[in-house]
Amino acid sequence: MTYLVIGLVIAFIVAPILAILPSARQKQQMLLRRKAMAAGIHVDISRIDDPVPKQEKYLSNFGKQLPPHLTVTAYRRNRPRSAFSHRHKPVGWAVERRASPGSDGLPGTWAWLPARPPRVTHEFAVFLADALGHLPEDAVRADEANGVISVYWHERTGEAGLGAVLDFIDGATALQAGFQPDDSDDVDDLS
Repeated sequence: MTYLVIGLVIAFIVAPILAILPSARQKQQMLLRRKAMAAGIHVDISRIDDPVPKQEKYLSNFGKQLPPHLTVTAYRRNRPRSAFSHRHKPVGWAVERRASPGSDGLPGTWAWLPARPPRVTHEFAVFLADALGHLPEDAVRADEANGVISVYWHERTGEAGLGAVLDFIDGATALQAGFQPDDSDDVDDLS
């Protein structure tokens, strides 16, 4: 009986310690995030509207509709400020992966959100049409707002997915001609 009590006491002491240790998935996520930050990417957890909002996971136990928000990891990089001038202003754009096939020259189920901005150049649209096809399956959105390029994904595809996300962000950042000169004083922004 004494050994049983000692065993239970040890279990009650060790169990909370083991519970706070990171899981294998959390360790993989930490490694991916460290590599991304070493490559100059800002990583944070974000909430976005789910592109496929009508799912059973957005119903409460009582059948009440819950807000369709996804918690995803955002990998971001700023465009170099040298890309902007008084004539070249940032263009806000956004694309997301939807349940139905995409449109306007985008691959798979990718679609413009809400529509393709008129100032996005043909060169940048061609880049997006090619590069979006290489993003991992767990990437749900890519956008640019105020000169910050972001990819939102679930980090389930590991090193291969990280490589594809970094390639996309590098390519989008390198294309400083992704926006046409604007003669007006207003900024076209889709934040």
